[in-house]
Amino acid sequence: MAIRDRILDIEQRLKRLAGEPAATEPLEIRQAIVLAVVDLTRPAGRGTRVLPFDRIAVDLVAPTADARRVFEAVFARDEGLEGAIAKALAAAGCAPAQAPAIDVHYRKRALDGWPAGQHFAVTGRADTVKAPGAPAPPVAAAPAVAGLPLVTLKVVRGKANRRSLELRAERINIGRQEDVSDRERRLVRRNQLVFVEGEALSESVSRAHAHLRCTDAGECRVRDDNSAYGTRIVRGGQTIDVLPTNTRGVRLQSGDELHLGRVIVQVGLA
Repeated sequence: MAIRDRILDIEQRLKRLAGEPAATEPLEIRQAIVLAVVDLTRPAGRGTRVLPFDRIAVDLVAPTADARRVFEAVFARDEGLEGAIAKALAAAGCAPAQAPAIDVHYRKRALDGWPAGQHFAVTGRADTVKAPGAPAPPVAAAPAVAGLPLVTLKVVRGKANRRSLELRAERINIGRQEDVSDRERRLVRRNQLVFVEGEALSESVSRAHAHLRCTDAGECRVRDDNSAYGTRIVRGGQTIDVLPTNTRGVRLQSGDELHLGRVIVQVGLA
């Protein structure tokens, strides 16, 4: 955890103990979300803890598109929100495999029943509750959400875990390896479209190469996650670079060719 995040961690804990108002700045909210996930853990004995959920839903107030872009940029910094949560869970005594998938839902206003001044809520997904020690369910795409576009990813060049992937999800990760861990073997993220290790073309795909972010307005954007060989879109003979510095990403259109290093994926949106 970065020094700034450690300071924010301490500040947030002190505020909660003192009963002060909730965090309001994006960096504070990011750290408060991390702490809220850790608070969902339960003792398992011998100094260890477990998180009885495989997926965490974060409802967050972002009334404008600009506010959402700020949060997306803050959540993507350093190891990313998922990575920060994985590290915090490991520090709390959870096994690396306990790191959950994180679904962030941006809301234009506070949800009904929220106290005045509340900006976010963190909850475990009730349909994925599991008993401590029970085997985790197979890794799959995020559950379908009404209003999101149906995304089809067809592998045109390269070898992946499947030739075609079709799903509705707010976030779709693409990379090499299904589970991506840090140097201490703590889970950082899970990829839905996975390119095969050892295959020549797939070596140009980074472990955490890129991801798609979709909205219930039917929009789908691709962002490069600091990949080694880059991400590009080929559309009507024109090449569009997807730069890691572009935190908003590039909006996709049905029929786009997504070039991830040397592999090619055709995108369909419906």
